[in-house]
Amino acid sequence: QAIPGVAYMLPNFYAPVVAPLIRQLYIRQAMEDLINRPQITKKVYAGVADPGNGAVPIQAGGPWVSPQEKAGGPYPYSPSKAIALLKAHGWNVKPGGTSTCQRAGSGPADCGAGITAGENLAFTMEYSSGSAIFDEQEAAIQSSEAQGGIKINPKSEPFNTLAANVGTCN
Repeated sequence: QAIPGVAYMLPNFYAPVVAPLIRQLYIRQAMEDLINRPQITKKVYAGVADPGNGAVPIQAGGPWVSPQEKAGGPYPYSPSKAIALLKAHGWNVKPGGTSTCQRAGSGPADCGAGITAGENLAFTMEYSSGSAIFDEQEAAIQSSEAQGGIKINPKSEPFNTLAANVGTCN
C-alpha cells in the first residue's frame, strides 16, 4: 500500500547565477517533461509510490482526481517534447551533455531575458541528505534531465541547512 507523501522541487527564482534560467516557464516545463515519473515510481519506490501527476494522488481515487491527472498530468514524460520546446527557444540541445543558448534575447524564439549566448543549461539541485531513497531519486532525475541536455548537479545537504536557506537571496 502506498504511503501518502509529496516530493517536490523548490526553485530559487532569486539565485544570482540561475535565476534567469529558472524564471523561464518553458525551461521549467521542459524539466517537467523530462522527469520519468513512472520509472522513478517503479525503480526507486518499488512501485508503491504514486507518480505524482497532480495535487491528488491517483491511487487515492475518488472525485478529486482530475481526468488530466489520470491521463498523465500536465507534463507527462516526453523527452521529444522537451527537446522541441528548448530548440524553439534558441537552445543548442545536446542530449547526454549540456545544452547552450544559441539565441540570446527576450523574444518568443530566444533563450530569455538575462540569458547570454553560450550560457549552459545547468543547475545545482540541493536535496535533503540522509536517505538512500532521496539519493536514488535525485540520480534518476539527473539522468532524466540529461536526455534533454539539462545538466543537473545533485548536492545533498542536511535538512536544517536546506530549511535555513529557503527564501535566502544568495
